[in-house]
Amino acid sequence: MNKPTTTRAKAVTVVTTISQTTGEARYRVWHRVYSRLQLLYGVNLNAHPRQAGESLISVAERFGYIEELYAVVLAEWIFSEAVEA
Repeated sequence: MNKPTTTRAKAVTVVTTISQTTGEARYRVWHRVYSRLQLLYGVNLNAHPRQAGESLISVAERFGYIEELYAVVLAEWIFSEAVEA
């Protein structure tokens, strides 16, 4: 399997890993990530205009918040690893 190369792909991979490791549904992990993005960075992706069928991660990319989103995803991964240990 090839390693993801874009920040978006890396974020998706980590969220999938968190979901598989903890048994938590992916949508719940994403919901928590988006909530923490707002809490930590003041970025409410739901407040940004979305195109038809556009996902919140696409909104994050389009508005330049993908690095912040990835930082939150990594923090979630570290936290989930600590809880599992």
